[in-house]
Amino acid sequence: MAIVLAVEKWRHNLLGHHFVVFTDQKALRYILEQRELIPGIQKWLMKLMGFDFEIFYRAGPENKAADALSRIPIEAQLNVIVVPSILDVKVVEKKVQEDDKLKEIFEKVLTDPDSSPCYSVRQGGHSGQLRTYKRIAMELYWEGMKNDIRVYVDHCPVCQQNKTQALSPAGLLQPLPIPNRLWEDISMDFIEGLPRSRMFDSILVVVDRLSKYAHFVALRHPFSAKTVAMEFTKEIVRLHGYPSTAYHLQTDGQTEAPLIISYGQSSTTPNDSVESQLQARDEALAALKRHLQHAQDQKKKFADVHRRDVVFDIGDWVYLKLQPYRQKSVAKRRCDKLSPKYFGPNMVMGRVGEVAYLLDLPDTAKIHPVFHVSQLKRAVGDKHLIQPDISVINDQMELVVEPDHVSQLRSNDAERDWEYLVHWKDQPDHEATWELLFSK
Repeated sequence: MAIVLAVEKWRHNLLGHHFVVFTDQKALRYILEQRELIPGIQKWLMKLMGFDFEIFYRAGPENKAADALSRIPIEAQLNVIVVPSILDVKVVEKKVQEDDKLKEIFEKVLTDPDSSPCYSVRQGGHSGQLRTYKRIAMELYWEGMKNDIRVYVDHCPVCQQNKTQALSPAGLLQPLPIPNRLWEDISMDFIEGLPRSRMFDSILVVVDRLSKYAHFVALRHPFSAKTVAMEFTKEIVRLHGYPSTAYHLQTDGQTEAPLIISYGQSSTTPNDSVESQLQARDEALAALKRHLQHAQDQKKKFADVHRRDVVFDIGDWVYLKLQPYRQKSVAKRRCDKLSPKYFGPNMVMGRVGEVAYLLDLPDTAKIHPVFHVSQLKRAVGDKHLIQPDISVINDQMELVVEPDHVSQLRSNDAERDWEYLVHWKDQPDHEATWELLFSK
């Protein structure tokens, strides 16, 4: 390779003249005398054709102008800087301030953690791990940089409150237990908005979970809890007694029922043999329980494919998803969809059943402190730096907030009015909203 490069470099001087090549590789002397050459060497010999030269061997010690790469490297001495075990940090800080270059580097590296100039920017702040890494990599680099950025982004409280999880719903399906007897467990629901008939416009539907037998009770608006309880006692308790439960979220939609399951006979069969009817009823109930259990097992099997089993321990900190309650606000926000999706973090105080947890909510929160696991998200980072900010929610599920102070003023050409940037009491600065001077 060295011969080829040298010949190509001095081609204009060597072409047409006889010259001698000295080398410390003895095998090159016979390169031109070999009959069978490998393809690689044939390629190099093609470039040497047309030149008149001879190759002579010269031992390494005799070749004074040998290639530096073929020589044994010169030994170098490693100098070690010894640092005393007792180092005065104040002296180092003083020297850093006296050196202009070190002072410039120090000011760039030591920035306010709350400012986050490479992450919290108006042009595209909180843009995720990859974009933040690329933005910082254009100016800085340190060992473990990508992992540090990933941890920082995962711990960002603003991202944890606003960004939606791209995961399957948490909490496995929990089927209700099969009732042991008729009208032990029931489900209730209201059908409203019907055309008025005989002054009634609503229907209370009561369904037995075991037999699927249903009662339909007519109601008229406005009706109260007392009115519903009286109608329930009159139409249901009078016939079947008191059930063990009157309502459950996962039992709506049952409407059809065979009469024989409830009474052991059809409506046209005479009651001539009580013993045979009771036996037939018990057999029908046993078969019904088997079919219900099989249906629940199949439903749970396919539902759990698209769900995650998430478990929290007592003392864990979680964010609470309360987006439905923030759709109405006395602040009259025109961009409710940009409001945070999660509140908190809040501490887990206990576990209720298999998929519900009791949270330690602030005293101002007027909502029930037990939530399904699908409404919770594990909080990452230092929990002491983030205070719960669940505002007061009234009976109409509206946020009750109070103005704290005004920081900016601008003109709204569309409304032909002035707007003020209002900061709300007990709310972070990013919750501030622009409000019209004269609200319509």
